[in-house]
Amino acid sequence: MRMHLDPPALIAVTDRGLQPWQAGATRGPGVTIRPGHEGDAGLLAHELTHVWRWWLFGAMAAMLIAFAGMLYGPVEVGGVWIPAWAIWPLGFGFNSAMYKFWPDWRLAEEVAAYAAQATHYPDDRRLIFAGFIADHYGLDISIDEAERMLK
Repeated sequence: MRMHLDPPALIAVTDRGLQPWQAGATRGPGVTIRPGHEGDAGLLAHELTHVWRWWLFGAMAAMLIAFAGMLYGPVEVGGVWIPAWAIWPLGFGFNSAMYKFWPDWRLAEEVAAYAAQATHYPDDRRLIFAGFIADHYGLDISIDEAERMLK
C-alpha cells in the first residue's frame, strides 16, 4: 500500500473487491488497482479523479453541515446530545451517496474520470471507455451517447 498526496489517497494493489471487468476502483480516498495495472498512468488518473471529487464534494458538504449546525441547537445521536455542528464529518459521505443513488451524478463522475484517463494514451480509447460507461454502471445510456459525452 502506498500514499498519494495530490489528492490524498491510499493506493492498494490487489484483486480484492474488484469486479472481473475492473482494473481499478475507488471507495472514498481508497484506491484499489488490480495487479499488473499499477503502472497504468491513465487508470491512476481515472481513480484519482474520483478521489479528488470525493474530497471536493465531501469538504463542501461538511462545511455546509458545520455552518448549518452552528445555527441549530444540539441534536440527539444514539441517545447522546451533541452540538449539531459536530456531525460535519458526515459530509464526506455525500459524494458516495450521490454516486450510489443518483444515476446522473454517477454518469458525470464516470465521464470525468474516463475523460481524464483518455488523455494518458497515445491512441484514442474513448470508444472503449464509452462501452464501459454504457455497460457497467447501471446507466440508461448508449455507447454513442457516452462517446459524445467523452469528446
